[in-house]
Amino acid sequence: MSGSGLSLFAYGTLQIPVVMQAVTGQKLSPVDAVLRDYCRYSIRDEVYPAIIAQTGASVSGQLYTGLGRSTLKILDAFENVIYERCEREVVTAGNVSINAQVYVISIEYHHMLSGKPWEVDWFRQNHLDNYLESCRKFLIEYNRKIQA
Repeated sequence: MSGSGLSLFAYGTLQIPVVMQAVTGQKLSPVDAVLRDYCRYSIRDEVYPAIIAQTGASVSGQLYTGLGRSTLKILDAFENVIYERCEREVVTAGNVSINAQVYVISIEYHHMLSGKPWEVDWFRQNHLDNYLESCRKFLIEYNRKIQA
């Protein structure tokens, strides 16, 4: 793990390194991590999840470290308006606690949660290829906007 820069805990589509690369244009190497006292749910009519606070629950995902502010700007632009980026403590597989940025669904959008768990393997099997294409298009459009 890098000691400089910012950290991001990804629990949904961004936990898949090829998705993160398609969105940011950077090849990053995450490590396994867990966010305690949160639960991950599918969002109705979407292929990506959201998390909400839930005492005693935990969410597994990937921790990306050493991110620059420009990378977080890209991710902020990529994430849907239903999310708020905040800082939470996550624990790595090596039992190291790290403060990381995480996208949490805003309370006014909780009604969009399906109540069903979201599984990364289901996403990979059913939606990854199309999702990667939309992520690549997002990055092209994002770069056009910032260069304009």
